[in-house]
Amino acid sequence: MRSFQRVAASIAFSALMAAGATCARAEDAPLGVRLVDQMNALYGAHPGVRANHAKGAVFEGMFTPAQGADALSSAAFLKGAPTPLTIRFSNSGGVPTALDSNAVSGADSAAIQVDAGQVEMSGNNIQNNARYGLYIPFGTGFDHLVEGNAFKNNALFAILTASDSVDATSNWWGVDGQAPGVGGADAVSGRTGDPTPLASVPSVPALGPRVLLTAAAPAAASGATAVTRPPQRAQRTMEQRHAAGRAGLERFAAARAGRYRWYVGAIERQTRPAQ
Repeated sequence: MRSFQRVAASIAFSALMAAGATCARAEDAPLGVRLVDQMNALYGAHPGVRANHAKGAVFEGMFTPAQGADALSSAAFLKGAPTPLTIRFSNSGGVPTALDSNAVSGADSAAIQVDAGQVEMSGNNIQNNARYGLYIPFGTGFDHLVEGNAFKNNALFAILTASDSVDATSNWWGVDGQAPGVGGADAVSGRTGDPTPLASVPSVPALGPRVLLTAAAPAAASGATAVTRPPQRAQRTMEQRHAAGRAGLERFAAARAGRYRWYVGAIERQTRPAQ
């Protein structure tokens, strides 16, 4: 019996030492490694994708300084000739499938369906779809963020999630200030947290005009079929282009603010001591 107790005590001591060594190794890891580990803990590890600013687009262009810019700074790129440049615009966070500033309507099932991976949605206009706005039919093992979107007239549910958790705060559900499923607002189903509604429609892209197709009568002279082309979109004025640019910047700023709030909340939940 004493031999068994000594063996058990030895095993317990070894386990404690191993746990202590693991913690020490984690604390001694370089700051960059710890930051990446924290990002992967928040957003999940996505092989082949950077841990932060995962979604982005790269553009090439030329920077031409404004007249008189060289009087404000001694920077070389402000003096004279245009400078070639490469720019990457990116979202914050480590989710490569972030969806923002889209307008989707008229889908025969779901506007957006997620079968695998993690999704963030912000600044989207999701209306008039035959079944769902966002449909997550399977458990992906991730938590999802859906914030700052407009949902309206999605026939069954604005959001249906089978088992995944969806943070669905601060969306517009089709009626100003109404919670999902109340007073004509779109309903939600599944683990959607606290779907606190927005008081009014957020800044989202407008839905495109519906294209109506009509049968054309055959031309009498040659027997060829007459094709009616849809009218061309009117050229926008400079004021309209400026307004559209301001609206786009507002959507971009709102999306980043929402992701920042979610990130801070996730950090607080992870660091909160167990009750």
